[in-house]
Amino acid sequence: MPANNTINTESTTEASTSEQVSTANMSELAKHSSNEIPLELQSLTKGLRTSAIIMVLISVISIYFIPWAVFYIILATKLNPKKVPNRKLVKATAIATLPLCLGFIPIIIDVEFWRMNRRLKEYTQSGAGVFKSDEEFLADEPKRKKNRAITLVVTLSAILIFIILIVVVVITSSSSSTSTSGSSLLSSETIKPYLSSEHGFTVEFPGFPATEHSTLDVNGVTVPYTYYSKELDNGSKSYGVQVVNYPTSGFKLVGQERGALDGAINGMAQNSGATIISSSNNDTFQGYPSAEASFSINEQGQTYTMYSLNFIKGNDMYVLMAIGENESVFKTFTNSFRFN
Repeated sequence: MPANNTINTESTTEASTSEQVSTANMSELAKHSSNEIPLELQSLTKGLRTSAIIMVLISVISIYFIPWAVFYIILATKLNPKKVPNRKLVKATAIATLPLCLGFIPIIIDVEFWRMNRRLKEYTQSGAGVFKSDEEFLADEPKRKKNRAITLVVTLSAILIFIILIVVVVITSSSSSTSTSGSSLLSSETIKPYLSSEHGFTVEFPGFPATEHSTLDVNGVTVPYTYYSKELDNGSKSYGVQVVNYPTSGFKLVGQERGALDGAINGMAQNSGATIISSSNNDTFQGYPSAEASFSINEQGQTYTMYSLNFIKGNDMYVLMAIGENESVFKTFTNSFRFN
């Protein structure tokens, strides 16, 4: 009997010990479970990590924006209130400014970090109850996947737009430099005002022009003229100002300006073997009757476009012309013409 009592006592003791161990394990397991990070918090943390990576990329790409400071300094020096701004320059600036509008991405990420900071504060004060239970969180997974897909599409679209804008800026800059690289106004030739003391005008030539004095035979009358010219790119581009001094004894231009301008344009085409592309004879230039024309000139197998602006002041005819340039550059050249 005592032996059996001993055995029963030992069995009871072992069972009690086993129950205590089991209770302790369950308590420890419950404690571990209560310290488990909620799935919602884990998801938010992953989102912050992704945001941090995006900010790293933006910070690296931001090196690209450094030249804009120099760009706008140059732009400010070119925008003179006393001159009409170049339309291509204004348009290129509008396109180049668009990428800077994507700064909303850092703002959104900044707000995201502030919201996460507030949630973490609530978590430290109230525990895991401030977040959804894992069961609720998992139940919403299909909806989150859909939202993540939408966010991914929007983000990739924004990045694609950003890349396209950069390409557009590069192409625009390249095409602008191509169209004007040979242009005297942006070439290595220095643009400077040229003053003609003989005829009392100033015009911006791409370098110092050559001056030629000669005569024309007009209906048997000798008419003196002066030709100021500057050639570029081995003669493929040139600028000129011609002043024809019609003698008052044989010619009367006052009151006959329109007919004289038409005759001058037709005479230019005949004398140079050019074809008139367009002609307009109903305008004024700085208050003087004027006519504009464009010509196609074929020389040594090459075709060039020539633009001319003719106007009459008193009994003198002035002809401003450019060969091998585009119309925008020609307009800049004529706009620089001033009487002293």
